[in-house]
Amino acid sequence: MNSRSGFTIVELLIAITVLTVGLLSFLGASAMITRMLARGDRAATATFYAQERLEQLQGQPCGTIASGTQTRGAGYQVAWGVTPSVTGGSQRVQILIRYAAGPGSVRVDTLETSVLCIR
Repeated sequence: MNSRSGFTIVELLIAITVLTVGLLSFLGASAMITRMLARGDRAATATFYAQERLEQLQGQPCGTIASGTQTRGAGYQVAWGVTPSVTGGSQRVQILIRYAAGPGSVRVDTLETSVLCIR
């Protein structure tokens, strides 16, 4: 009887293949999670800029609220449009945030609401 302990070359190749597939899957998932986190961060920043602009518009009298544009941060373009509402005591505000969503891609988020007039 020959009782050698250890692994055969076939067992080692299979183990290395399984380990390699597992590591590559992990790296692919890590890259995808990193991209998703960056996308979420950009969307949160855009939402912050839109909310900030809305708060600034809400604190103004109706006669002084006007449409405009502004560049914020690194590549966030904020544009807002103001139109009279059907009811006399408010105005309709639409805020557009334009920013890079990734390499070669641009995203535009829209916030639309009514602003009560300060008299």
